[in-house]
Amino acid sequence: MRSLRQAGLVLPATLLLLLLTSLVTVTLLRVAQAEQRLAGNLQQYQQTRLLAEALLAQLVRETAAFDPSLPPGALRCRPGAGCERDDLVLVLPEGALPVGMQASWSVRRLQPAWLEHWPFRQRESSVSTALSSPTAVFEASVTVDARALQGGRSRRAVGVALRGEPRT
Repeated sequence: MRSLRQAGLVLPATLLLLLLTSLVTVTLLRVAQAEQRLAGNLQQYQQTRLLAEALLAQLVRETAAFDPSLPPGALRCRPGAGCERDDLVLVLPEGALPVGMQASWSVRRLQPAWLEHWPFRQRESSVSTALSSPTAVFEASVTVDARALQGGRSRRAVGVALRGEPRT
């Protein structure tokens, strides 16, 4: 300390020490804020994933049958109707999402059939099929757009998928 005083460096050394202390403090605060944001994002992701899983479970429960009175390729959803093995369609019920949320869902049957789009309020849903093997196995997926949860600033989405056999 004497050598610092003799060299007239006490004030600059003190200022440098204060500056370093401030930088460390600011860095620690930023790290803490980043950890809080990360924890919030993780919690939001988990909530959104739970919502998507609940929607998917509801999609699987809310099956409908093909209406033979409609022209070929047209589909009409009848909530509560039985699901025919060759005419699987899953329905996203109106009001299943909170206001401002959006979801898209699709069902892929692994046999030749149709491609149909339904416009729903505040969201689009689609049902499509792949032209691969003629089996009764289906795949259903739900994607929930979390923009409403994040104040409309982000487009992060969470997807959930399920494979299974339709009811006969």
